[in-house]
Amino acid sequence: AVVARGNGSLQTAGDLVIAAPVVTAALYSNPDKPDDIAQAALGKFTAGGTLTLTAPAGSTVPALSAQFLGGELDFQADTINQSTAVVATSGVVSMQATHDINLSGSARIDTGGTVVTVVGQSVGTAGGRILLSAGGNLALGSGTTLNVSGAGSEQAGKIALNASGAADLQGSLQGKAAAGAQSGEFLVEAGSLTQGLNTLSTQLQVG
Repeated sequence: AVVARGNGSLQTAGDLVIAAPVVTAALYSNPDKPDDIAQAALGKFTAGGTLTLTAPAGSTVPALSAQFLGGELDFQADTINQSTAVVATSGVVSMQATHDINLSGSARIDTGGTVVTVVGQSVGTAGGRILLSAGGNLALGSGTTLNVSGAGSEQAGKIALNASGAADLQGSLQGKAAAGAQSGEFLVEAGSLTQGLNTLSTQLQVG
């Protein structure tokens, strides 16, 4: 796994390949200040060329504990290709590409909430945000997932998709919340929508 802790960045002028079953963010505590409250991470990944997020053959996504809560993962490149998992539980994942963003295979971006234990009580956390912006086309292939669902009694989060070209949204869009809590917010702005509004509406009702 690639884990962002604290505030950090990885930058290259050319192509960047990250091969891991999951890219995620973890809470960070300063060992020199043990009484301080743990802080959410901010991880930035930037490539002047193509940024590829891929899973090694045969790898599986490990279970993530409560320390992997919140945080923000930002990806910026000329083109972004993802086929692995990017997880920021109750956090933020943003991707910005000059040209295309392509999610394929079993790619998953997950900022959904989880259930944590606080003073002996189980408490849900709210869904986070997923923000994808492509200067060219945006493709969510069949089998891919975007999840901003809330956990417990908490509300779901927000998915915002922007493409100057075509948006091909075949993946699963999940923003569920418990009864009485606010369901997910979905925004899409694109030069054209491959599926059409009726198909997209059906996908959202399922998710």
